[in-house]
Amino acid sequence: MNNPNDRNPTNNPRTSEEAEFASLRPLLNNLRDSAHATASYHRERAIIAPASSRVPRMAWALASLALTISIATPFALHKNHVTAQVAAPAIVAPATTTTPAISDDALLADVQDDLTASVPTPMLPLTTTTSTSTQLTTTQRNSQ
Repeated sequence: MNNPNDRNPTNNPRTSEEAEFASLRPLLNNLRDSAHATASYHRERAIIAPASSRVPRMAWALASLALTISIATPFALHKNHVTAQVAAPAIVAPATTTTPAISDDALLADVQDDLTASVPTPMLPLTTTTSTSTQLTTTQRNSQ
């Protein structure tokens, strides 16, 4: 009864695995065929790719050339414009101005006046506004 040649699928687990593998065999063959087809397609595309990459390189080269020219042109034009302006002005004779001669005693007196003053001359306008604001605040306090 326990004959190893007995191929009853319910009794022998090995036959059920073989049957399952037999049903999956066509699917695995299809998977293998599609993998080979995809690999050959990508091999063909890899050979063509370097030829198409020349166009972007040329485009980048032209773009960098255009950028360089657009940056350099204003500098070249400005340099010519500046040299033309420098050469254009005529030589003008210096104007002769005479300053009145101030005696040493007058200068010494002015310095002495500046040193003895309580507020320097440039700050005198500030003292008048400060005294005015002080008078206004005292007037306001007195009226309250």
